[in-house]
Amino acid sequence: MESTKRTINEILFEDEDMPFIDEDDEMDSAFRIVEKCRRPNKKFNSEEPIFQVIVDPDRWLMSNGAPTIGQTTDAIRTLFETLLRRVTSSLEPTDLMRVIIFSDHLVRPISMHLMLVSEMSVEKIMACAVKVLQSKSEVRLDEGFMLRLLLFVGP
Repeated sequence: MESTKRTINEILFEDEDMPFIDEDDEMDSAFRIVEKCRRPNKKFNSEEPIFQVIVDPDRWLMSNGAPTIGQTTDAIRTLFETLLRRVTSSLEPTDLMRVIIFSDHLVRPISMHLMLVSEMSVEKIMACAVKVLQSKSEVRLDEGFMLRLLLFVGP
């Protein structure tokens, strides 16, 4: 099996150390996670990968008909689970991370606090995002969004 190609503007393919799980297949057909860049910060011993989440609305509608809010929430949860699993696989539980979500439709980014990798969860990301998105009159997934992760590796 080939290892993941981690080049700029390429889709993250299956990694032999972090294989896809069954739920990834359904999600992966409508959502793509593309690593746009990865910037190291030697001063803080950190790394900043930036991902773009691309949504294919035609494929999403084809596989789900008219998706319900529950189906959409489940798909986004699976997307965040996949991303967290892949990003945190090489980190220690005592390392620190922060998630920031960008979209053209947001007045400002959705930003989480810096926290231990062991404390970061999909539920915390979803709660933070839902809190902001509830105040929006329209949420457009068809244009995708950007995720910036700040990863601080301990000594």
